[in-house]
Amino acid sequence: MKIISFLALFILFTSTFAQVENDESFIELDDFEEVYGFQSDFLVPSESLLHSAPYRIKYYKKLKEILFVGLPEYIDIQYLSKPSFDTERVLVIRKGEIYYNIAKQSIWGTYYKEISDRTDTVKIGLNKIKVDRFINKISKEDAELINKLYRLALSKARFRIFTPDELKRLVIGNDGTSHSFSISNNGTKEGTTWSPNPDSRMFRLVEIHKDLIKIVKRTKSNSEIVLSNKLEKDIKRLIDEINLSDLDFEKETINTIKDTIVSHLNKKLPIKELIDDGYYVPDDLIFTIRNGEIKKVKEQEPYYDNDYSKFRNWFNNLFEKKVGKHYKNALKDLDLKYLNLELDLNVYIDFVLDKETLILTSRK
Repeated sequence: MKIISFLALFILFTSTFAQVENDESFIELDDFEEVYGFQSDFLVPSESLLHSAPYRIKYYKKLKEILFVGLPEYIDIQYLSKPSFDTERVLVIRKGEIYYNIAKQSIWGTYYKEISDRTDTVKIGLNKIKVDRFINKISKEDAELINKLYRLALSKARFRIFTPDELKRLVIGNDGTSHSFSISNNGTKEGTTWSPNPDSRMFRLVEIHKDLIKIVKRTKSNSEIVLSNKLEKDIKRLIDEINLSDLDFEKETINTIKDTIVSHLNKKLPIKELIDDGYYVPDDLIFTIRNGEIKKVKEQEPYYDNDYSKFRNWFNNLFEKKVGKHYKNALKDLDLKYLNLELDLNVYIDFVLDKETLILTSRK
């Protein structure tokens, strides 16, 4: 019996991967990740129902009939998890309330034959699948923080268009967990990630929701949930990582920050006074920005082949006590809140000073 069970499990496992237009043996995992692994760092826009396979439409209908009972008709944000070997669950935030529903048995597994058109309608009533439901309150500030995470994650969602060569070696996994994130924003926008890599942004996005669900489940019904300090920090950190990911738009944002700082310093920094007092204008500075305000200015640590620690300490002390104060005073009224940055952001600027005009520029 054990041998038969193991054989059945092996057949099930090997049947969960399919190669597209390739009759050769399985492709190495590295090749698979190279082609498809990008979806671990960015959400993929959900496909249109008009182009969905019939079985998928039937499955969505079952989800709405069973899992979504008791949820509001409209959402602010929604998280839907569809595991292959576990039960479906959905989290919704709407107007100060947070809802969590989890099926007590797999909807996909229970209705698989009916959904896949392999048999006639399954003889099972909707009441056969029980759903655990949780309803709590959420503060306006916490709801907005989570909403902001959704706005950023979905604003960066993109498709990967595969080349013919990539399609030939593409391995598609059917088993795993599909995570869908939706937001109401001039219509409903939705993006998904499928079993993201453990070291990726989307993995952390999923983990944030797992922690949020734990808080909802342990909070007394109809009471206001309280985000843990760790969860709040994780959300803010991921917001900044997504906001400043390596895209052309973010590179433009960093350049805008640099140009804004340089322009402000040219107006406010007493460059001539510093030079007349015998101080040189530092040309490598790091600006720490927190919530749109510059909180710290420090000299870029130079690299020395030998031990110049005494000179470095003396210079850093000089900058902190003398020159740095001029920079802080010049930048104290600079407002960068329009960038919506939540956590610390360190921006390095390599300054160039024109000694004739006393105008600073930033080396790109």
